[in-house]
Amino acid sequence: MTLCLAWKNNENLSLMSDSRLTGPNGIVTDNANKVFTIIVTVSKNKDVVFESTYGMCFAGSYLNGSNLANTISELTSNIKIYSDEIINFDKISEISFILYEHISKHLVGINRERGVSEVFFTGVCPETGEINLSKFYSQIGQEGILEFKREDIKLENNQLIYLGDASAIEMAEKLKMKIKYPYTEFHLLDEIIKDENISTVGGCIQYGCIVADKFRTYGIVDHELYMPQDETETHKEYFKVIDKFNFRSIPFNWEDSKLSKLKIHLGKVFMAPFIDRKKSVQEESDKQNKLKDEK
Repeated sequence: MTLCLAWKNNENLSLMSDSRLTGPNGIVTDNANKVFTIIVTVSKNKDVVFESTYGMCFAGSYLNGSNLANTISELTSNIKIYSDEIINFDKISEISFILYEHISKHLVGINRERGVSEVFFTGVCPETGEINLSKFYSQIGQEGILEFKREDIKLENNQLIYLGDASAIEMAEKLKMKIKYPYTEFHLLDEIIKDENISTVGGCIQYGCIVADKFRTYGIVDHELYMPQDETETHKEYFKVIDKFNFRSIPFNWEDSKLSKLKIHLGKVFMAPFIDRKKSVQEESDKQNKLKDEK
């Protein structure tokens, strides 16, 4: 399964997820992408009248969710309207939902309940300029037939909603009471990822949000204590804070990576939500170095 979160903070709407993929036999990988950018381009009489990026995250079948994200982006990147037709978020969301229903029906026919997923889909409406959020999901109807639903969600400021593992959602509901600076939604998910009792949630944090009318994905910076390990009689090492840059489970160390040798910048922005952790690690580093010098 997984745990996806959506919340609104002032004028920004955020999507966040872990990166663990599990199967019938346990963990498949901790490097599964679940937060996606969807390209949306609308043309009218050969002129581009709307260009943006939407966001999507999902829980459930990875084959369903990843296939859906790629298919939606391929089709919404070239929407054409004519004469007096109006395009809005509702129509773009409905296009995406139709694809969700088609892909889900196909996969359910092969994989039964393991073929379904739940989806958050968000973006800025071309007509109103407002941020909108939809949820796609399935449920068993009264006659035992699987039904597919689309729900438009109006989030209140700082309201958290979830997709995914029931036990992870239960824990998130308890932890959200702790959200007050410096404890944030990032700390909440990080705590659940590190909880060994919730085996379906793990890996690393994936995050994206709508800023300046576009959904963007971000890397995450975490911090750990470096312990001296290469000391010699003539070379003395000290404890220090190491900043760990991670995007979609890929570690980025700009100082010694092969990317730095290319002398180009990829332009990916990294969020640093764990400044409080960096402060405590720095304090521990200073303490250890002081003890080291006193010996």
